Amino acid sequence: VSRDIALLVKDTLDHQTIVQGIKQAAGKFLTNVTIFDVYQGGNIEAGFKSMAYSLTFANPEATLTEEEITRAMEKVSKYLTEELAAVIR
Repeated sequence: VSRDIALLVKDTLDHQTIVQGIKQAAGKFLTNVTIFDVYQGGNIEAGFKSMAYSLTFANPEATLTEEEITRAMEKVSKYLTEELAAVIR
C-alpha cells in the first residue's frame, strides 16, 4: 500500500535527514521511501523547497488495515512538522 506526502522544508534540510525521520516515525510496516519530486522557485518562498515522497507499507503476516496506515502516516506527519519544521502540503 502506498501513500504520498508532500512537504515544504527549508532548503538546507537534506533528503537523507527526511528519509531517516520518515523511517523512524512510520514504524515496522514501512518498506520503502521514494522521493519523486523536488521543486524550488515559482510560488515557493525563498529559502524553502517542496519535496514529495511515496511511502510503501506492507505487513508480511497480514493485510494492513486503513487504520494502521493512517496511524503510521499521522506519526510521520507529526515527526516532520514537530522535529523538522516541515509544512505538510
